[in-house]
Amino acid sequence: MSSQPCWEILGISPTQDQQMIRQAYRDLLPTYHPENDPEGFKRLREAYEQARKGVDEPVTLMPLEPPAPPPEVPATDPTGLLDAFSALINSPAERYLPVRWLRFISQLDDHPVTTVDKLRWPLLEAVLQVNFVSADCLILLANRLQWRMRLPEIGTEMAQRADDLLNFAEGGDIFDLSTLAPLTLAAQDDTLGYFHQVRHFYWEQPTGWLRYLLEEPRVIFWPSCPRLMNQMARWFNLAALSDAQLRDHCLQQLELNPDDPEWLYLSASHCSIMGDDERAFPLWLRLHENHQHAEAEQWLLAWCVRNDADYLPLLIQAFDRPDIPPVESATGDEENAYRPQAQSPQTLMRWAEATQVDVSPLAADFISWKSGRYRPQIMFPHLMQEDGTDDLLHLYWQASMLTMGNETLLQAILDQPLPTIPLQATILRGLQRQAAQRLAWLQGSAVLAEFITWLHAAEETPLPEMFADSDCAAWEQSIAWLWHWRPLPPHSLGKLAQHPAYGESVLPAHTSWLCYLIENVDIALPEDSQTSPRDALRQVMLLETMLDLKVDNISRLSNLEDFPLDEQHPFWSMYEVFTQIDPVQGDEVGQLKSHLVLDNSLHFNCWTRLPVSIEEYIARRDESSSSSAHYFYRYQPEWQERLGQSPFPYQALYHAVFLSHYNARCAQDNLAELEALTASSPEEMAFRQQLLARQLPIFPSDENLARGALIASAVAQGITQLSTNPEYLLDARLSAAAQAGADDPQIDIALRLAAATMLQINSTRQNEFTQYPQRRSYFWQFWRINSRIGRLGLVLQIVLGSEIAIMLVNAIVAEGQLANTALSALLVVMNLYSAVVRRGRDLGLASADKLKEIKIPVLKLLAMYLFKRGMPEPNRYGPPPGWRRKK
Repeated sequence: MSSQPCWEILGISPTQDQQMIRQAYRDLLPTYHPENDPEGFKRLREAYEQARKGVDEPVTLMPLEPPAPPPEVPATDPTGLLDAFSALINSPAERYLPVRWLRFISQLDDHPVTTVDKLRWPLLEAVLQVNFVSADCLILLANRLQWRMRLPEIGTEMAQRADDLLNFAEGGDIFDLSTLAPLTLAAQDDTLGYFHQVRHFYWEQPTGWLRYLLEEPRVIFWPSCPRLMNQMARWFNLAALSDAQLRDHCLQQLELNPDDPEWLYLSASHCSIMGDDERAFPLWLRLHENHQHAEAEQWLLAWCVRNDADYLPLLIQAFDRPDIPPVESATGDEENAYRPQAQSPQTLMRWAEATQVDVSPLAADFISWKSGRYRPQIMFPHLMQEDGTDDLLHLYWQASMLTMGNETLLQAILDQPLPTIPLQATILRGLQRQAAQRLAWLQGSAVLAEFITWLHAAEETPLPEMFADSDCAAWEQSIAWLWHWRPLPPHSLGKLAQHPAYGESVLPAHTSWLCYLIENVDIALPEDSQTSPRDALRQVMLLETMLDLKVDNISRLSNLEDFPLDEQHPFWSMYEVFTQIDPVQGDEVGQLKSHLVLDNSLHFNCWTRLPVSIEEYIARRDESSSSSAHYFYRYQPEWQERLGQSPFPYQALYHAVFLSHYNARCAQDNLAELEALTASSPEEMAFRQQLLARQLPIFPSDENLARGALIASAVAQGITQLSTNPEYLLDARLSAAAQAGADDPQIDIALRLAAATMLQINSTRQNEFTQYPQRRSYFWQFWRINSRIGRLGLVLQIVLGSEIAIMLVNAIVAEGQLANTALSALLVVMNLYSAVVRRGRDLGLASADKLKEIKIPVLKLLAMYLFKRGMPEPNRYGPPPGWRRKK
């Protein structure tokens, strides 16, 4: 043979797979036909024989002879070899003994080559007539007679049958068939037929068929053969069947081959099938740790469900393997892999299944977060109580820090020593693997480095363009960085609060609340570098839990002990309220309400999260803002249900009062609610339309409106004035009527709420006006257009101001009667305009400096200017005349 390697001739890599070798040989046979290319066929055949033996050394083949038709079976066999072979393959005691077949082969060697050639194909035909033959014995005869090499000499049909037989022989026997020697021929055939059928079902048929066959009652001889036991272990494992004998055999094989993953798997599986979880558990753990075996993960998860369900969420998190690219390549869309919610599809399926498991509140809240049903703040009440004494809670803290923790907290996961309990150690290993991925990303991402530079820059710098689009991957990565909490300086929080790309809806709760406090509340956040990141994060969790309060968390907050918070901390006043609650007394919500001081912004935000009745809200209206009524209406169904039972006009008044609200969101939402109210008559439709047009409405004729008619009329007037004139404040009559209506329990609840809300809006406007300069103005200060004068001041400015202007002109301009008159007229008109505008400011008329926009009849307007008292409270143009003297 040439020096060319056999594998190169066959066109495959070196392998022990006999099926692959045969297939390569068959594929090349048409290329090297013996008649057209005898030398090529010879090289191919030599390469095939070498490959089957697994060596590259040349082999010696018989000289190639031209193919000839198979010889006919001789009519007589003078050698007696055919009869001897027939006796061999039909002898129960000898048919499966290789030594007997070797003895027969030695008899062949005693005869000339020509005699053997004449018997080659008759012997094959004899084998094909037998039901069951030993593959180990058959391969001995096949190699001696070169059946595989000489197949081209016979017809296609017989060659195909022979090829199938030889393929069977090369697969080897299922077990040592010599163990069947004591049985009868029929018993041998029945035994072999059964095991061949089992093997066929194992490879070719559905698992249910195999299970049915193995469970079918039958009497069968089971040879004592290790080779058969090895296969039976696989068969019964696939069918989810086992017995003590198979389990013990697998454990013995594992002891002999401790590094073999297959025996480790079979041992764990058979122990599980037998219900021997005590032995199975360490085997499955070992299989997972060493080989990340998928079935090991599933079994461990199922074990947790059965034995310790609270560890199930931790195990799911530990097994998560999202497809995260290397940090250096995370520059495009792959950045999305670093999002906090990035999890593998298999993990998402496991979370969905875990929602059906009965677990503790701690585990249930973790599942709710990870499955996407709730945001991570659902875990805050649990994590605040973590002090390192509870192993389970400590593991949940570490699992949560994969998303929430900054670099220091992630490093703490990596530094954590492995627990002695195997399950906890497996969980921690998985968390450490993910923490290392997260930490490498946080420390090595070029995209994050650019975002951090912008966020921490002291001067005002524009946001890098790559983060401006909320649909881009860079923006997603910046949000993921913000989820990994770290204490940010006030100017950085201010940047986030003011930039449209980062708002409350996308920022994590622990950051969005701090942004809110910086932007809306006069509170100084501590910059104490001595506080550990762990305690600082727990403090922010405490703040979010108190402000975005859930009733179920009140008792948890009241039971917090030794929390790392001192009395100088800005959150202390809020935390102290919860420490005063005694769960033993019951009614924790009522106790909390009694301790809240609504003038405190933190207390007020907490109050809006409690179940507050409309009556409670009205009673504390002076302590709260009108926007909280809108909040309660939107988020407490009880409010909507009660107000929905009120008469249509009162519901309409409640929504209409917000049309003059300083908060555009409140005004827009209630405008939509007003338009959506269902009117049952033309009068109600007209009533709503008048409110929408900011006109004084005409109430429908309805007996149900009689009791509150006067209050409703006053509320309607106040709503109309407030919504049409931004300078208007309720006069004493309307204010008194609204006060009486809000406090009268006999009046409809919607009307009471409308009156109370109108008073709040009026107070807000009044407080807003006090923020303007409150310097008193005098009638002679005609140049101060944005100031106020009363009735007397109007008359004095017009009369005395005009007279002084004329006298001044006459004194200065001595000559030119026309110039004198023109200048005097101009000064008089300017003085008159100043007086009228200033008096309009006092009356609270909108657009007082644009008289043509005041849609009031001239005579009525004149009477107002001369006889009506001005607004009794300060407005944006200053205090009323004489206000300081009265004060």
